[in-house]
Amino acid sequence: MIESMKSRDMHAQFISVLSGVLVTLALLAFVDDTELFLTDVHDDPNALITRANEAIKLWRELLYVTGGVMRSNKCAWTLITFNNTGSNAKIQNMDTYPGDIFLLDENGTMEKVYRYDQHHPREYLGIRQTVTGKDNAQLQTMQEAIVKWNKNINLSRLPPILNHKAVL
Repeated sequence: MIESMKSRDMHAQFISVLSGVLVTLALLAFVDDTELFLTDVHDDPNALITRANEAIKLWRELLYVTGGVMRSNKCAWTLITFNNTGSNAKIQNMDTYPGDIFLLDENGTMEKVYRYDQHHPREYLGIRQTVTGKDNAQLQTMQEAIVKWNKNINLSRLPPILNHKAVL
């Protein structure tokens, strides 16, 4: 399935900053979670949205052949474009390039796929972060889990181990 995507140019290409090696990435998958990646060599966001619709259609068809199904309520997408101004590359606001991606659901209904802001944290294979790489949301999630865990230990009816309480 991955090779089918790559052979139809449904992939992203990046040049590693450290090694200068060209990396081709079609998707990341773990069980039934999949992240598709696309880049456009012409830096045309509208063309990229068109290609994304084609990629979603292809991926849906490949899944269908294997017995899988895509559900629009479990799908989302974002577009990252850069405004190169001198030595700074700024991420464009998503309103700069409006567009939609659609998915034919398992009932044969064309559904619009939810589009989210690049700065909005989402869960990616168990980690909450933005597509721009900010990890503040994940750090906050981890801190909340630690506080909850410590509170539960402190409220436990079990005798404290060695007379110590868990603290943050």
